[in-house]
Amino acid sequence: MFSPLCPLRIDVKTDHNVDGLVDRSGHRIVANDKYLYCWGGYNPQYWHVENNEDTEYPLMKELWRYQIWTGEWKLLETHGEVPTELASHTVILIPGHILHFGGTGVPFGQANTRCLYDLDLNTLKWKRACDPNEEDESINLPRGKYGHSMVRHGNYLYVMGGTCGFVYDSDVHQLNLKTMEWKDIPVNSDYKPEARYRHEIIYYKGKLLMFGGGAGVSNTAFPLSKIDVFDLNTQVWESVITVPHQQNIIDNNSEISTISKYPGNRRCHSCVRFEDDVFVCGGLSPSGILKDVWKFHLPTLQWTEINVPLPKPVYFHSAATTNHGCMYIFGGVTRIDDERTNALQIMWLHLPQLKLLAFNAVLKCLNITRYKHNKETLLHIGIPNHFVDLIV
Repeated sequence: MFSPLCPLRIDVKTDHNVDGLVDRSGHRIVANDKYLYCWGGYNPQYWHVENNEDTEYPLMKELWRYQIWTGEWKLLETHGEVPTELASHTVILIPGHILHFGGTGVPFGQANTRCLYDLDLNTLKWKRACDPNEEDESINLPRGKYGHSMVRHGNYLYVMGGTCGFVYDSDVHQLNLKTMEWKDIPVNSDYKPEARYRHEIIYYKGKLLMFGGGAGVSNTAFPLSKIDVFDLNTQVWESVITVPHQQNIIDNNSEISTISKYPGNRRCHSCVRFEDDVFVCGGLSPSGILKDVWKFHLPTLQWTEINVPLPKPVYFHSAATTNHGCMYIFGGVTRIDDERTNALQIMWLHLPQLKLLAFNAVLKCLNITRYKHNKETLLHIGIPNHFVDLIV
């Protein structure tokens, strides 16, 4: 039903009983305070499944919606100009719409796109929001690629890095959501970070902060002890040394010593921002699949290891957070190149508000399946209108 009420504790919903919700990796999720949406993904077990006009196996040409308050999954049927590049793409949720950029289809690394797609969540119809001439290299938009990162601030989207399957980059592009015009942002510094893919970026006070990533087919994974920061005003890159987690250790003689600890190198991890903190979860390191959870405080650049590991270590997963501060991690690879999951791992990033605790208590007492479509009844029994809107 509702996510766990204890902060910094993780709950897992395996959901294998949800018909059709296939284990997957390379997908993306987004969330608001009512729904979580999962778009795309890949599962190699479906290479030999025959496709029809509505499928792209082994890619998941599917939009799933999870009702946060009732815990119900639903497959939504979309139509129109539906993207087929459904692995390592990026998506952004804006009111009433999901925007999809980039990604790769089959054959991987060759069927890439540089088009921006727009899904209207009211009509479930896809359209091309930016429809450039794919052959015109003079247009200032990113190349067709996947494994890039994307973030929105105000009326702008920022796309950074990625690969076309052969070449990696650390380029920065900006899309004006009002004019739908792309801009290639030049770099005004001698320093530029190494090209990479499957990293993550966060916007903070006019800057883009890049976390981790990798390059090539080797075990390359970039460190988090320093992060690369791009100032959008000066267009200057800077490599910033971060502050490690400080941990006190008591030895057998009751002597206390302090050790410093950084998150390990990683790629294919997840990264979400809540208020002034960034949470980095899981990923793939040279030593294997990770299950750790780290908090990065933006004003101080301080790392803190959260002493609650993921129950299911994953990489190539996706994460999103609600405005209420609840983080959702869905899917991913659980055994290297072999096994995937459809588990939904849920974690409160802070203590929930008292009104949310009360609402959750009421939901546990109600037969929500019976009342969820009856707004008048819910209002009549005393549930506030703004909470009724979250479940109806």
